[in-house]
Amino acid sequence: YMVIINWTHVVYAERVIAAHDYLPCVVMQPNEDGLGYQTQSMADNSMPFQDMASALWNISLESSRRRVYDRLIYNPNLINKKDIDPADPVSRIPLKNAALFQGDLGKAIYQIPYRDDGANAGIQQAQMVSQFADDAAGQNKVSRGQFQKGNKTTAEFDRTMDGADSRQQLASIGIEHQFFTPVKDIVK
Repeated sequence: YMVIINWTHVVYAERVIAAHDYLPCVVMQPNEDGLGYQTQSMADNSMPFQDMASALWNISLESSRRRVYDRLIYNPNLINKKDIDPADPVSRIPLKNAALFQGDLGKAIYQIPYRDDGANAGIQQAQMVSQFADDAAGQNKVSRGQFQKGNKTTAEFDRTMDGADSRQQLASIGIEHQFFTPVKDIVK
């Protein structure tokens, strides 16, 4: 137990008696890039890419919703708003006084045409941003377990991929050395 004021002055410290001679906490930092504890994790480094990709996907989805649902002009005397509000792909809209129209429903409701020429561009940009995240993290499709088509033999593929997982191995070695080795000593 310790009492520290402003992380600078130790007011009280109680001795911990344990057989392993360690404090009962383990701290680790697998990414050592010279910044000390300011170093961001792989997840922190990839969060901006994930935010950008999510925003681009959301733009595309909102555009699709708007194209299907949002652009209606309707006569409130003939159609209830609650009947057209649910975003249901198979919704039924009751029409009051249908005999007045004589087959021309355009007097009751009209869908404004919507053009979104760049809808597919958002999805392509999201895929590019995801690829940027993979490049920044040192990942590729094969290291994530996905099949990669190609015309290489097994030996050529192994030579090409030799050392491709060195970033992950370095992080694993750091985690083993900084965290699991002290934990194993504490448990023993």
